[in-house]
Amino acid sequence: MGRKRRISSIELCRFLFSLTVVLFHAQDSFLSHVVDPYVARFTLFAHGNCAVEFFFLVSGYLMAASVGRKAEPTSGEELARDTQSFVLGKARSVWPYHVPLFVTSLITAALVMGLGVVGTAEYALRSIPSFFFLQMLGFKGGNPNSVEWYISAMLIVMTVLYPMLRRHYHMFKKVVAPLLSLAVLGWLFRESGQLTGVSAWCGITYRSVLRALAEIALGIWLHDIVQHLDQLQLSRGQQRLLSFVQAASIVTVLAGFCTTMNTQAEFLFLLLLAVGVALSFSRHSLLNDLLDRKAILWLGAFSTPLYLSQVTGLNLTKLVGGGILPVGQVALAVGLTFAIALAFHALVRARTRTRRA
Repeated sequence: MGRKRRISSIELCRFLFSLTVVLFHAQDSFLSHVVDPYVARFTLFAHGNCAVEFFFLVSGYLMAASVGRKAEPTSGEELARDTQSFVLGKARSVWPYHVPLFVTSLITAALVMGLGVVGTAEYALRSIPSFFFLQMLGFKGGNPNSVEWYISAMLIVMTVLYPMLRRHYHMFKKVVAPLLSLAVLGWLFRESGQLTGVSAWCGITYRSVLRALAEIALGIWLHDIVQHLDQLQLSRGQQRLLSFVQAASIVTVLAGFCTTMNTQAEFLFLLLLAVGVALSFSRHSLLNDLLDRKAILWLGAFSTPLYLSQVTGLNLTKLVGGGILPVGQVALAVGLTFAIALAFHALVRARTRTRRA
């Protein structure tokens, strides 16, 4: 079977939402003490941490698409092996970037905190759970590349949902996934009125793990919705309308990230993102052909090192940028993040080409 064609609008969104997270953390680190983003008329992606919702939705959708192409497992042992293979495959896909950027994050964090040799060694030992993406199970300790909470939460949720989806594909996708998603989202809305809050503990797990659970389940549900949508015969005008809605939903979310709306708006952002993701994967999207360019696909691939490089960029800015204005610190942090990401992206691609040769 040939390699599945990458969806250009999804790849562009990967880059845009990774960049949004980078800008959110930069302003949160260097501007939040100067200007309160919820008081100022303009904010630099004050709600940018909600960009992670896009990645959870896409992960759920792609997991459902992957399972849908496979035959039902014939035994429990086969299901277990398949689950292990799927989850470990997801971890291996980020491993070439994770390992070196985890190390750079740890070293630069130790320098920022002034830990010294012994303190750095102790910090490294306490960071072992997060090195293996176990931090969101509750193992407290060092977490040098803190943005990797997203990968940890995703792997935990996929380990739980994947075998159920494989064993009961249609029942899970059509019935369990929508109910599970709405139930968890409703609980989060009722209890906290927000989706975000990585380290907020909810008794048995972190809020961010529940967030991942609800949104990956929603992504699975979207796969079923898109399959029904793709069966419709639409005119060119109707396809243009859907493509407009697709673009408008993403642009509206990006604009909403810069507003001063309260945290309940995060649920609205999720709804708009779900619309944008579903229409992006639909065969009726006209934007995918329009955006089908090598540069767009490159940006999608670059989104992973960009996302994982930001903590190192922030730490380096704290080390060398103390004497410049906060706006300059934001610019320096973003610039360093891009430079680090470009360097590691080039190294990983060169290593991959060498192995294939």
